[in-house]
Amino acid sequence: MVLRGQVQDEHGQPLPGVQIELHETHQGALTDALGHFLLPGVRVAAYHLHVELAGYRPLARTLSLADSLKGKTSGADTLTLQLVLAEVRLELDAMRVEADKLKLEARRQSVAVFQADEQWLRRSRGSSLMHTLGAAPGFAYMSTGTGIAKPVIRGLAFNRVAVVQYGLRQEGQQWGQDHGVEIDPYDAQQVQILRGPATLVYGPEAIGGVVELLPGPEVPDHHLRTALEMGYQSVNRNRIVSGEVAAHRGRWVGRLRLSDQNYGDYYLPAASFTYNRFVLPLVDGQLKNTAGRERHAAGMLGYHGKWGHTHVHISSYDQEAGLFMGAVGMPTAYALRDDGNDRDVQLPAQHTRHYKVVSNTSLLLGRQWLDVDLGYQYNHRQELSLAHAHGRPAAGGSLAHELRLATLSGNIRLHHRWLKGSSGVVGFSGMQQQNRRDGFEFLLAPFQSWQIGVFAYQQWALCQDKLYLNGGARLDAGQLQVQSFRSYFIVNNRIDSTTQYVPALYKSFQNLSGSGGLSWFLRPWLNLKANVGTYFRFPQAYELTANGIHHGTFRHEQGDPALEVERGVQADLAVVVQRKMWAVSLTPFYNYFANYIYLAAMPEFSRLPDGDQVYRFRQSPAYIGGGELTADWHPGKHLHLGGAYMYLHGQNVRQYLPLPFMPPNRLQLEAELHGDTPFRWLKDLFFRLQWQKVDAQHRTDRNERATPGYTLLNLGMGCRVQVHGQALEWTFLLNNALDERYFHHLSRYRFLNLPEPGRNIVLQLRMPLEWKLPKPAGKSS
Repeated sequence: MVLRGQVQDEHGQPLPGVQIELHETHQGALTDALGHFLLPGVRVAAYHLHVELAGYRPLARTLSLADSLKGKTSGADTLTLQLVLAEVRLELDAMRVEADKLKLEARRQSVAVFQADEQWLRRSRGSSLMHTLGAAPGFAYMSTGTGIAKPVIRGLAFNRVAVVQYGLRQEGQQWGQDHGVEIDPYDAQQVQILRGPATLVYGPEAIGGVVELLPGPEVPDHHLRTALEMGYQSVNRNRIVSGEVAAHRGRWVGRLRLSDQNYGDYYLPAASFTYNRFVLPLVDGQLKNTAGRERHAAGMLGYHGKWGHTHVHISSYDQEAGLFMGAVGMPTAYALRDDGNDRDVQLPAQHTRHYKVVSNTSLLLGRQWLDVDLGYQYNHRQELSLAHAHGRPAAGGSLAHELRLATLSGNIRLHHRWLKGSSGVVGFSGMQQQNRRDGFEFLLAPFQSWQIGVFAYQQWALCQDKLYLNGGARLDAGQLQVQSFRSYFIVNNRIDSTTQYVPALYKSFQNLSGSGGLSWFLRPWLNLKANVGTYFRFPQAYELTANGIHHGTFRHEQGDPALEVERGVQADLAVVVQRKMWAVSLTPFYNYFANYIYLAAMPEFSRLPDGDQVYRFRQSPAYIGGGELTADWHPGKHLHLGGAYMYLHGQNVRQYLPLPFMPPNRLQLEAELHGDTPFRWLKDLFFRLQWQKVDAQHRTDRNERATPGYTLLNLGMGCRVQVHGQALEWTFLLNNALDERYFHHLSRYRFLNLPEPGRNIVLQLRMPLEWKLPKPAGKSS
């Protein structure tokens, strides 16, 4: 059949250049000068239609062509649509990021969603992807220097937050604070952050939320698009080059990206620091051996047909990063001396590689859509250090840790309309993992595990699409098998094999969970969201069997094989007021754990030669409450004012102590002036000011350092320059403009009383190009 129509603004004027796309098949078109569009050869089924134009609120509409045709046969049938787009000034209101697994736009969801496009990411660029997202409401990060960071959502991290790319969860060694996210930051062109439990669809490791990385807009048919990005960051003299080539010709699409980063030791706004009452120097403010190199590659090849589409993604991540000497042992003045090379990587260091192959397929089965995601990931992590410094035989070489994690995972989702007046999804997910180890140090024993889950989700649209109700349930099962392990130490000049031992372990888990919620538009500009659900998380191999020195945290960490499934209940509420020129949202939440898993300080010291105090994994009732308040206002066409406040309160109910690793409360205000200039060669000029006040964090667990508050000022400006028909997009950022000396509460180097990096000048240049490809002979243009 043929799908055609016209797009107009609120005043009835036609809109040219509007992007029309059917989500399931990626069939698309641009409206002509009169706002008309035409999509021929559309099969009879249910579709999600996306309509987008810069400066207008994106329109998403669910089309059931079978209902529209009322039993007519397909072929010559035509469905005509009249679509209206509303003009907006709010940047985030002009973005469309869809919950891809459920194919729901943000307005229909009953949980809070933050979305960022490529422009927002460029204007907030940090030293890693997680640093970049640090300005998002409800979001924080744990860091190790400038190149390593992991996400924290509403106080939850590690295996409680899922990072999703290409439709599958990223699987590395998420349990480690010093283990970053193995994804090229320039390969993420859109990001959506789901705040709150998302276990129903994403699985047990999403009880805190989801960071989903999405590709940018597809290239129009018969077009070739390239982009070269170059950058520099002064705080560690980071040189960045990233290039992408994308093409669309007929039914075939493809994309290739290569990125390289080379950074040196980074700068601190201090001449010395105090560790264990020793004052140690920092030569020229440089933190020695924090340099690194990253090389990443990612490619995609896809085919689009009337039956659906299939995409195959292949990616490689390679990072080699030095670790400050004090991060794995006592820092000394000698180790801090300048060696004349601020870009070499010495011991200790880590080398992380992550390889991924994923296929995403969407098939039309009758009038229902079947989505299939299949993937294989291989995570290879090596930590290098000196064996004799940790009581090990010197013949052990420099390989302290080697972890090799192989993951095979998949999702199957059937989108259906079996119940009249509603839509639903039933699905299956599965994952199998095998972890191997090597090296003279020990933290995690070899293990094998598998998990499977089935779920059902249903949504009803009521009251003329003003009220959306949803509910679902999920059943999961899993098994974990850990091999026994014994390590050897030199104790009193003799080899001792009794000090570090992990017995074999076999455990199985099952859990049933569910959730329900609503999104209610009491007025077109007033949206109320509410969601209540149960959630769970299987204890990880590290939490069950760890038994070794975690040098980055200066403690002996021990697992507990008796740990049970972590369960809880969460209630979320959101009130969103959205007018044409301003918007306000309030998103409170309350998260209760019946048996929260955490590391507890024990009244004993390690028997290991290089050991310290023992910390053991325990379970206790706990809660985390808080919320986010955000506001955006456009008092004029070219002026944007915004603000956000994040509040968190976590408590161990049994111990009457605060939960560890809670981000401090944060207030953020920003102003941006943007617009075109009278000069034809200078467009999209912007000036930005961001002020951030972070409260002191005195609510800490036993032996967790309190952190003083601080205030940061960030500045930015940019423009698009037209030179001989070529657009050059410039961005200049001045982060920590006042060179404030401050401590990040969730930094690994906080244990060493080391402040965060100082003033950072970020320069970015982007050169996009696009060509129209010739069509095959015999086809009209």
